[in-house]
Amino acid sequence: MSHPDKPKVQIPQVKFEVPEMNKEAQKGAPQPATEVSAELKEMMQQAISMEMQVSIQYMWQHVTWTGIKGYAFHDALKDVAIEEMKHAERIAERLF
Repeated sequence: MSHPDKPKVQIPQVKFEVPEMNKEAQKGAPQPATEVSAELKEMMQQAISMEMQVSIQYMWQHVTWTGIKGYAFHDALKDVAIEEMKHAERIAERLF
């Protein structure tokens, strides 16, 4: 949904990358019980990217919408944006 008086803003897709641990850090780090496939890791990274992208979109709409439509949805858009951030956090926690 876009406001008719506001220009559309293109939000670039965010690519979330998990940094690889260096050899020294890996020595003392606990090892996971199972190894995650590269395909699953990529899918989870894509899911994080999508959650962050929609979170930014909802927060931007929360900030820019004005008038009756903005008043009606202002708080709901902020709440949804925060919930999307929490989704991204939960997915990210599964990677480690």
